[in-house]
Amino acid sequence: MGSRGRNVANYLTLPTTTSKGRIRVVVETPRGTEAKLTYKPKKKLFEYTRPLPAGLAYPYDWGFLPSTLGDDGDALDGLVIHEAASAPGVVIKCDLLAALRVMRTENAETVRNDRYVFCPHRQDAHSESLLGESSFSSRQCPAPTSRSNSKGGTIPAKLSGTSIGP
Repeated sequence: MGSRGRNVANYLTLPTTTSKGRIRVVVETPRGTEAKLTYKPKKKLFEYTRPLPAGLAYPYDWGFLPSTLGDDGDALDGLVIHEAASAPGVVIKCDLLAALRVMRTENAETVRNDRYVFCPHRQDAHSESLLGESSFSSRQCPAPTSRSNSKGGTIPAKLSGTSIGP
């Protein structure tokens, strides 16, 4: 069966932020998924990577920030906390909730592999939010600054000014 002429987006080149300053997160592995999915830019598809251990599933959407590059050589990682269902490739406009400084050691090499936690700009359900606030849209993001990393990539202004510890 051949291609139907679909024009698949190159998610890695989407602007990181919107004109209104919201941060875009591309969902790679949706909540409830019992396997790790990975975006393959050369193939322009999301590919099954590996199953999670029996009985485990992603509790929230896991994805990446387009047009970013972390010290590990991949796009920056993001977790989106919300109540709605999504799918691989869905782009969610978000507000930053938190940042975690993470060091990962693989093959005797330790690299920084930070994680960012987001919420959609608009609450996706009419129930009380997960943080006990009436609306996520009232959250304030950190003041913009800039930072570059050891791989020559840049960290978006809203993320680089985030205090994530020593």
